[in-house]
Amino acid sequence: METTIVTAKDGTKSRFRLLAQNDQSALGDFFEKLSEQTRSRFAPHPLSSEFATQLCANLLTDTTQRFVLESDGNIIGYFILQAQMSEHEALRYAQQGIILKTGDDLLFAPCIADKYQNKGFASLVMEILINHYKERVKSFVLMGGTQETNHAGRSFYKKFAFKEYGGYQTDIYNIDMRLLFG
Repeated sequence: METTIVTAKDGTKSRFRLLAQNDQSALGDFFEKLSEQTRSRFAPHPLSSEFATQLCANLLTDTTQRFVLESDGNIIGYFILQAQMSEHEALRYAQQGIILKTGDDLLFAPCIADKYQNKGFASLVMEILINHYKERVKSFVLMGGTQETNHAGRSFYKKFAFKEYGGYQTDIYNIDMRLLFG
């Protein structure tokens, strides 16, 4: 996918692009500056400088696509699209009668920096990703679902036609969500 310039509601321009090996410092800064509330809603992996270094160092062998949204040299958003279906996700959806397949269904996890939330950036990125992948895959599956108490997140995903499926309990109840294409 090519780099795309997006303009938020307030006129702020940013670049949506693939994560690069030389992004380790900027990605680490992005992770470290996230509020506890934002951190609590993102569970795919640790949000630390050390993990950012590891991610960037392993990009050439990583089969997961990782994207960033960048403004003025700072990363303001991070997005994961993973083709390899996790056993945990597959089992949960199978209990709902839905068979997820590696390559057909992509696991999706977004994260926007706190001060850039509710400015339209996530919506702009969702439109780009949906338009790019809707003819290539069967669905986007929200990685780990979303917390039942995350009403803003659930509304956001529903705006893009994600449907809620069953859920599961960790230390909080999580709702599985999936966007089916076609």
